[in-house]
Amino acid sequence: AEFFNTAIEKALDSYNEDFSPSIKIIKDLCASAVFILAFLAVISGILIFLPHVISFLKILFRGV
Repeated sequence: AEFFNTAIEKALDSYNEDFSPSIKIIKDLCASAVFILAFLAVISGILIFLPHVISFLKILFRGV
């Protein structure tokens, strides 16, 4: 996602080097999309690995 964000930003910069409010909005939307995807990746990782971590902790503390 970050590669696409960088590609879009560079393409917009080459299109118009001056400040443009509409280009700023597009860049901000692309950056927020990257943030949302990163957040969803963290949530997915938690959902995938949490059962394994819990079972590992149960095994680890069973001997204590």
